[in-house]
Amino acid sequence: LYTGRLHPSKGMLAVLQAFIRRPDIDAEFLILGDGPQRETLQRLAARDARVKLLGHVGQADLETALRRTNIFVFPSFYEGFGLALVEAMASGHACVCYDIPAVREVLGGTGVLVPPGDAAGLVEEVARLAKDAGWIETCSARAYRRAGRFSWQDAREEIDFIIRETAAGLGLPRASVSRLRAERSGRHRNG
Repeated sequence: LYTGRLHPSKGMLAVLQAFIRRPDIDAEFLILGDGPQRETLQRLAARDARVKLLGHVGQADLETALRRTNIFVFPSFYEGFGLALVEAMASGHACVCYDIPAVREVLGGTGVLVPPGDAAGLVEEVARLAKDAGWIETCSARAYRRAGRFSWQDAREEIDFIIRETAAGLGLPRASVSRLRAERSGRHRNG
C-alpha cells in the first residue's frame, strides 16, 4: 500500500516502475492519492493487473485499504513528519521507506529503510517481506507499538514548549506569550 500525494518528491514513479519489473512478487499494490503524476502512474498501473491506482479516496475506503494490506511503502524524498507513515504504523503495517531523517525518527527502527532513490532496493525489500509472514508480523507489531508514542497532545505540548523557549530568547514578557497563545486557541475554536 502507498497512500499520499502523487508527486515527484514522493518517489512513487520509480517504485512503481521497479515493482512492474518484478512479476515474481505475489502481491497486490494499492496506490491511493492524487497529484501531478497520477496520469503517468495510471498508465503504468494499467500494464500490471497487480497494481490498483485508486486515486483520492474517502476515509471509509482508506480504512478498507489499511485493513486489506500489511506492507506500507513510503518512498518519500522529503517529509516534515510523515503522518501517512504513522497512520500505516498504527494500522499494523510493516513499513518499507526511504531512509530520510524524518522517516528514520518516526519509524524508530521498527521497519525497513533503504537509501533514498533506491527504488529497486525498496521493491526488493517488499519482495522479501511478501515471502515472509513472520517478518511482516514482527515489523507490524513493532510499528504498531511505536505509533502509540505519537499523539496530538504531545505535539501540542512540544509546540508550546518551542513557543515559550523562542519567546524567552526574544525577551518577550510571559504575559505576551500567554495572550498570543490564547488568541491562537480562540481562532481555532471559533473557526
